[in-house]
Amino acid sequence: SLMGPMSPAADAVAYVQDHGIMQGYAPGYFGENRALNRAEFAKVIMQLHTREVPATFSFHLPFKDVPPHAWYKTPVMYAYGVGLMTGYGDKTFRPTAPVTLAEAAKVLATVYGLEIQNPSGLWYEGSVRSLAGQHAIPTPIRSLFSPLTRGEVAAMVARLDSGDRSRPSLAYEDVAGYA
Repeated sequence: SLMGPMSPAADAVAYVQDHGIMQGYAPGYFGENRALNRAEFAKVIMQLHTREVPATFSFHLPFKDVPPHAWYKTPVMYAYGVGLMTGYGDKTFRPTAPVTLAEAAKVLATVYGLEIQNPSGLWYEGSVRSLAGQHAIPTPIRSLFSPLTRGEVAAMVARLDSGDRSRPSLAYEDVAGYA
């Protein structure tokens, strides 16, 4: 569907597109309700950091599921190379797997230099709490491990990038399953 001006994600989508952070699939079609996968998220991370990936990043990736000519090879190489995203024990990156709030929070909190405290020792708690403190967890999100949509990630990034703290946001307890 085309995103109408009344879409809750419209402002965020305009922000990430205007700043070259995320693009749509076609003119007028951003796909804000589609799940954002790990390959797409790696590209978002790369776009936030740099417009040109250093040549030193042309190393062999340890992932058997990232083909040499895949459109996402460079973003994966970048996100992995700077230590923001890792793969799995079975030597896969799982590029088509959806990104969850827990994963995105860990990466985005690091990218934006937020203070991360893990009182419980859970790998994601401090990062999710940091994003909540920045009002960067949009209210449609329901759980730490549910897939994020492109619109939700656009909203998270736009809020963090612009410093907008005025929008409704969830707390850690809202998404941790014991609110």
